[in-house]
Amino acid sequence: DDALYRDAGGDDGLAHTRRALRACDDAELVLEFVGWLLERDTAVALDVLCAPRRPEHALPHARVLDYLRERANSATVTSYLEYVVLRAESDDERLHTALALAYIDTMRALAPADGELDGAGGLLGDSRAALLRLLRESALYDAEELLGAALAFAPGADGESPLREELVLLYARLRRHRDALRVLVHRIRDDARAEAYCARYDDDDEQGLL
Repeated sequence: DDALYRDAGGDDGLAHTRRALRACDDAELVLEFVGWLLERDTAVALDVLCAPRRPEHALPHARVLDYLRERANSATVTSYLEYVVLRAESDDERLHTALALAYIDTMRALAPADGELDGAGGLLGDSRAALLRLLRESALYDAEELLGAALAFAPGADGESPLREELVLLYARLRRHRDALRVLVHRIRDDARAEAYCARYDDDDEQGLL
């Protein structure tokens, strides 16, 4: 009953509940009451779950993620993962991978009928830019799992995954240099980048690139 949360000043209880839960290190108590906030104001609920001064062991990120996946929409889950990975700088590979997969899921939901993503704007373009940035800057994701997700993306006009730039980065991370070059030369059609790629990985001659 919302009446239980109203204070003497007639407030709906959001501000008071937010303050109390932000200061609380009891995971059971936070997760019991943050659901009420999620139903009323997602931003306030995220503010509680992302309280910077709370030690991670008091409210484990993985546990919060499981909680949100059961009760919140995908945008809220993505926002929480962005806080954990990009701001709190978690070193948990599972969370970095989960954020990348969240971006891919958003892109999949918004992809146009022809499957082509190059030049896309709005949330689709923002999600792709964020994914590419994460793939370039993070060293903590599961490249094999993300490669599988990228290859499974709905095909574009050429009958293959439209995540061409993402594939180059993932193949490079996995030292599958021939596959990366194939994408650069035959799909992106950028010989200059292919030559630069060979120069960059010249010392990594396991596959005899040059």
